[in-house]
Amino acid sequence: MSGYSNSIVTFFDILGFAKLVETTKDASAIEKILTILKEESAADDKLADMYEMNSINFSDTIVRTKNIQSEANIKYRPGILFHELLDILHIQAKLIQHGILLRGSITMGEIVVRNGLIFGPALNRAYKLESEIAIHPRIIVDPALLQYFDQDPKWFTASQHDPTMEKEYLKGLLNKGSDGIWFIDYLRSIESEIDSIEGYISFLEDHKKIVISKAANLSDLNNVSAKYTWLASYHNEVINGLTEGLEKIGYEKADLIIEPQHIGPMYDF
Repeated sequence: MSGYSNSIVTFFDILGFAKLVETTKDASAIEKILTILKEESAADDKLADMYEMNSINFSDTIVRTKNIQSEANIKYRPGILFHELLDILHIQAKLIQHGILLRGSITMGEIVVRNGLIFGPALNRAYKLESEIAIHPRIIVDPALLQYFDQDPKWFTASQHDPTMEKEYLKGLLNKGSDGIWFIDYLRSIESEIDSIEGYISFLEDHKKIVISKAANLSDLNNVSAKYTWLASYHNEVINGLTEGLEKIGYEKADLIIEPQHIGPMYDF
C-alpha cells in the first residue's frame, strides 16, 4: 500500500483506567500514573530515528511502532521483534511496581505515523485484538505475526542467529494460554532480567499484593472479576513452576500463592 510502512505495532492501555478516573478525586494522582506510563513506554531516542520507531500516547493508550523494512533493520538485523517483546516485558514489570496492570496486543502490518497522525490497517487490527481478544491483563501476540515470522524470518532474525535460534529466543518470552493465544510471559521471563533471587521474589510478592488489593471488593463472577481470577491463576502457575532458590532465602511457595479466599470468585470447591 503506497505511503504505508510495514511495521510491528504494539497497542496497550491501563486495565480499569475508566473506573480509576471515576473513583479518584485527585487529578494529580491520575497525572502521575499517566506520566509514568508515557515515560516507561517512550522509544529510545538514540534508536528511534535509526529504526523508525515511534511511541504515541492518548490518555492511557500507548501505540508503539517499528518499521521492519527500515534501512537500519535491513542492514544491522538486531532482532527487532525480540527486542520489542523484551521492551514490553520490562514496561509491564516496571509498571507493576506502581500498581499498574496493562492489556494489549502486538501485531504487524501497514501503518502511517507522521505529522501528528497515525492510521492504517495494522492500527485497526491492534485495537481489535486488544479490545476483543486479549480480555485479560496480558499483552497478546497476533498469530498472524508469528506466522509471518515462520514464513519470512529474515526481517526478524538477529544477525548472529539462525531462524530456529531466533524463534527459541522469542518463545522464551512468551506463554501460550489455555485459549491457545500467545502472550508476553512477564511474570516468568522477568526473572532472568533481575539480578538476584531476592529481587525476583520481591517482585512476585508485589504482584501478589496488587492482584489481591485490586480484587479485594469483588464477590461475584463477572467480566471484571474474571480478569483477576485469570491473573491469579497465571500468578499461581508461575509460582508452582519455581524449582529452586526459595528455600535459600527462607521462603516457601505457599508464601507467594494467591489463595481462593483472597479473591471471592475463586471458590475452592
